[in-house]
Amino acid sequence: MKTGEMNMHTNLQRFISLVFVVASFGVHTFGVTTAASADDTDGSSCVTHDRTRGECSVGTSAPTREALLNAVKSGSPTRLMATLEYGEHVECDACVVPLVDRILKDNSSEVREFAAWWLRKRPFQVGYAMKTMRGVLASDSDPVRRARAAEAIGEFMDPHGLAHLEDAVENDKVATVRAAAVRGLVRLNHPGGRALIGNAIGD
Repeated sequence: MKTGEMNMHTNLQRFISLVFVVASFGVHTFGVTTAASADDTDGSSCVTHDRTRGECSVGTSAPTREALLNAVKSGSPTRLMATLEYGEHVECDACVVPLVDRILKDNSSEVREFAAWWLRKRPFQVGYAMKTMRGVLASDSDPVRRARAAEAIGEFMDPHGLAHLEDAVENDKVATVRAAAVRGLVRLNHPGGRALIGNAIGD
Protein backbone atom coordinates (compact mmCIF):
# COMPACT_ATOMS: atom_id res chain seq x y z
CA MET A 1 0.00 0.00 0.00
CA LYS A 2 1.36 3.40 -0.94
CA THR A 3 2.21 5.97 1.70
CA GLY A 4 -0.61 8.28 0.59
CA GLU A 5 -3.13 5.48 0.73
CA MET A 6 -1.86 4.41 4.18
CA ASN A 7 -2.25 7.95 5.51
CA MET A 8 -5.74 8.18 4.08
CA HIS A 9 -6.65 4.82 5.65
CA THR A 10 -5.27 5.91 9.04
CA ASN A 11 -7.16 9.19 8.94
CA LEU A 12 -10.36 7.36 8.05
CA GLN A 13 -9.92 5.04 11.02
CA ARG A 14 -9.38 8.01 13.35
CA PHE A 15 -12.49 9.72 11.99
CA ILE A 16 -14.61 6.61 12.50
CA SER A 17 -13.29 6.24 16.06
CA LEU A 18 -14.09 9.88 16.82
CA VAL A 19 -17.63 9.50 15.48
CA PHE A 20 -18.11 6.42 17.65
CA VAL A 21 -16.93 8.24 20.80
CA VAL A 22 -19.18 11.26 20.15
CA ALA A 23 -22.16 9.02 19.44
CA SER A 24 -21.58 7.03 22.62
CA PHE A 25 -21.38 10.22 24.70
CA GLY A 26 -24.58 11.49 23.15
CA VAL A 27 -26.44 8.29 23.98
CA HIS A 28 -25.18 8.41 27.58
CA THR A 29 -26.21 12.05 28.00
CA PHE A 30 -29.61 11.40 26.48
CA GLY A 31 -30.12 8.50 28.87
CA VAL A 32 -29.28 10.62 31.90
CA THR A 33 -31.53 13.45 30.73
CA THR A 34 -34.38 11.05 30.03
CA ALA A 35 -34.02 9.46 33.46
CA ALA A 36 -34.06 12.86 35.14
CA SER A 37 -37.13 13.86 33.15
CA ALA A 38 -38.85 10.62 34.06
CA ASP A 39 -38.31 11.36 37.76
CA ASP A 40 -39.95 14.77 37.38
CA THR A 41 -43.44 13.37 36.98
CA ASP A 42 -45.26 16.22 38.67
CA GLY A 43 -44.13 18.88 36.22
CA SER A 44 -42.42 20.94 38.90
CA SER A 45 -39.07 21.11 37.08
CA CYS A 46 -37.23 20.52 40.33
CA VAL A 47 -33.71 21.82 40.71
CA THR A 48 -31.42 20.69 43.50
CA HIS A 49 -30.90 23.32 46.23
CA ASP A 50 -33.31 25.83 44.69
CA ARG A 51 -36.21 26.45 47.04
CA THR A 52 -37.87 28.91 44.71
CA ARG A 53 -38.46 26.20 42.10
CA GLY A 54 -38.29 23.25 44.44
CA GLU A 55 -35.76 20.56 45.18
CA CYS A 56 -35.55 17.06 43.76
CA SER A 57 -36.15 15.27 47.05
CA VAL A 58 -39.69 14.05 47.58
CA GLY A 59 -41.77 16.49 49.63
CA THR A 60 -39.26 19.33 49.51
CA SER A 61 -40.71 21.48 46.77
CA ALA A 62 -41.75 25.05 47.59
CA PRO A 63 -45.29 24.98 49.02
CA THR A 64 -48.22 26.72 47.43
CA ARG A 65 -49.63 29.80 49.13
CA GLU A 66 -52.62 27.76 50.27
CA ALA A 67 -50.44 25.00 51.74
CA LEU A 68 -48.34 27.58 53.56
CA LEU A 69 -51.42 29.24 55.04
CA ASN A 70 -52.83 25.90 56.17
CA ALA A 71 -49.56 25.04 57.91
CA VAL A 72 -49.47 28.43 59.63
CA LYS A 73 -53.03 28.08 60.89
CA SER A 74 -53.13 24.46 61.97
CA GLY A 75 -49.92 22.61 61.12
CA SER A 76 -47.95 20.65 63.68
CA PRO A 77 -44.66 22.22 64.81
CA THR A 78 -42.62 19.96 62.53
CA ARG A 79 -44.86 20.58 59.54
CA LEU A 80 -44.97 24.32 60.13
CA MET A 81 -41.19 24.68 60.43
CA ALA A 82 -40.55 22.62 57.30
CA THR A 83 -43.20 24.51 55.34
CA LEU A 84 -41.85 27.89 56.41
CA GLU A 85 -38.32 26.89 55.48
CA TYR A 86 -39.24 25.67 52.01
CA GLY A 87 -41.68 28.55 51.66
CA GLU A 88 -39.03 31.19 52.32
CA HIS A 89 -39.70 32.83 48.95
CA VAL A 90 -43.47 32.22 48.83
CA GLU A 91 -45.37 35.47 49.28
CA CYS A 92 -48.43 35.06 51.51
CA ASP A 93 -49.98 38.24 52.91
CA ALA A 94 -52.74 36.20 54.52
CA CYS A 95 -50.13 34.30 56.55
CA VAL A 96 -48.85 37.35 58.43
CA VAL A 97 -51.58 37.88 61.04
CA PRO A 98 -51.99 34.20 62.02
CA LEU A 99 -48.22 33.80 62.12
CA VAL A 100 -47.87 36.77 64.47
CA ASP A 101 -50.61 35.22 66.59
CA ARG A 102 -48.76 31.91 66.60
CA ILE A 103 -45.57 33.57 67.84
CA LEU A 104 -47.47 34.76 70.88
CA LYS A 105 -49.37 31.53 71.55
CA ASP A 106 -47.22 28.58 70.47
CA ASN A 107 -45.35 26.80 73.25
CA SER A 108 -42.54 25.66 70.95
CA SER A 109 -39.59 28.05 70.99
CA GLU A 110 -38.45 26.63 67.64
CA VAL A 111 -41.81 27.37 66.03
CA ARG A 112 -41.70 30.93 67.35
CA GLU A 113 -38.15 31.36 66.06
CA PHE A 114 -39.02 30.02 62.60
CA ALA A 115 -42.13 32.21 62.45
CA ALA A 116 -40.18 35.35 63.34
CA TRP A 117 -37.45 34.40 60.84
CA TRP A 118 -40.00 34.00 58.03
CA LEU A 119 -41.62 37.34 58.87
CA ARG A 120 -38.21 39.01 58.92
CA LYS A 121 -37.85 38.00 55.26
CA ARG A 122 -40.98 39.99 54.33
CA PRO A 123 -39.92 43.66 54.09
CA PHE A 124 -43.47 44.90 53.54
CA GLN A 125 -45.07 42.85 56.34
CA VAL A 126 -42.48 42.74 59.10
CA GLY A 127 -43.40 46.29 60.11
CA TYR A 128 -46.84 45.11 61.23
CA ALA A 129 -45.31 42.23 63.15
CA MET A 130 -42.77 44.52 64.79
CA LYS A 131 -45.45 47.04 65.82
CA THR A 132 -47.56 44.27 67.32
CA MET A 133 -44.66 42.83 69.32
CA ARG A 134 -43.64 46.26 70.61
CA GLY A 135 -47.17 46.85 71.84
CA VAL A 136 -47.36 43.46 73.54
CA LEU A 137 -43.97 43.92 75.20
CA ALA A 138 -44.90 47.36 76.49
CA SER A 139 -48.39 46.79 77.85
CA ASP A 140 -49.69 43.21 77.68
CA SER A 141 -50.78 41.88 81.07
CA ASP A 142 -49.51 38.36 80.35
CA PRO A 143 -45.78 37.99 81.09
CA VAL A 144 -45.54 34.91 78.84
CA ARG A 145 -46.73 36.94 75.87
CA ARG A 146 -44.39 39.80 76.79
CA ALA A 147 -41.44 37.42 76.95
CA ARG A 148 -42.28 35.91 73.57
CA ALA A 149 -42.67 39.36 72.06
CA ALA A 150 -39.22 40.33 73.34
CA GLU A 151 -37.63 37.27 71.76
CA ALA A 152 -39.42 37.95 68.48
CA ILE A 153 -38.20 41.55 68.40
CA GLY A 154 -34.67 40.25 68.71
CA GLU A 155 -35.25 37.71 65.95
CA PHE A 156 -36.55 40.44 63.63
CA MET A 157 -33.06 41.97 63.92
CA ASP A 158 -34.48 45.46 63.47
CA PRO A 159 -32.35 48.13 65.20
CA HIS A 160 -35.54 50.04 65.98
CA GLY A 161 -36.29 47.34 68.54
CA LEU A 162 -33.26 48.24 70.66
CA ALA A 163 -34.97 50.87 72.82
CA HIS A 164 -37.97 48.63 73.50
CA LEU A 165 -35.81 45.71 74.59
CA GLU A 166 -33.67 47.97 76.78
CA ASP A 167 -36.80 49.33 78.44
CA ALA A 168 -38.01 45.81 79.16
CA VAL A 169 -34.65 44.78 80.62
CA GLU A 170 -34.59 47.77 82.94
CA ASN A 171 -38.25 48.19 83.86
CA ASP A 172 -40.30 45.02 83.47
CA LYS A 173 -41.22 43.66 86.89
CA VAL A 174 -41.14 39.99 85.86
CA ALA A 175 -37.76 38.27 85.77
CA THR A 176 -38.65 35.94 82.90
CA VAL A 177 -39.58 38.90 80.73
CA ARG A 178 -36.35 40.69 81.56
CA ALA A 179 -34.40 37.54 80.73
CA ALA A 180 -36.25 37.21 77.41
CA ALA A 181 -35.45 40.84 76.62
CA VAL A 182 -31.76 40.14 77.27
CA ARG A 183 -31.94 37.20 74.87
CA GLY A 184 -33.58 39.51 72.38
CA LEU A 185 -30.71 41.97 72.74
CA VAL A 186 -28.19 39.20 72.21
CA ARG A 187 -29.97 38.11 69.04
CA LEU A 188 -30.30 41.70 67.85
CA ASN A 189 -26.55 42.14 68.33
CA HIS A 190 -26.76 45.92 68.25
CA PRO A 191 -23.67 47.75 69.59
CA GLY A 192 -25.89 49.95 71.71
CA GLY A 193 -27.19 47.02 73.71
CA ARG A 194 -23.90 45.37 74.62
CA ALA A 195 -23.34 47.30 77.84
CA LEU A 196 -26.80 46.37 79.08
CA ILE A 197 -26.19 42.73 78.17
CA GLY A 198 -22.95 42.80 80.16
CA ASN A 199 -24.71 44.28 83.18
CA ALA A 200 -27.49 41.70 82.95
CA ILE A 201 -25.01 38.83 82.80
CA GLY A 202 -23.19 40.30 85.80
CA ASP A 203 -26.42 40.33 87.78
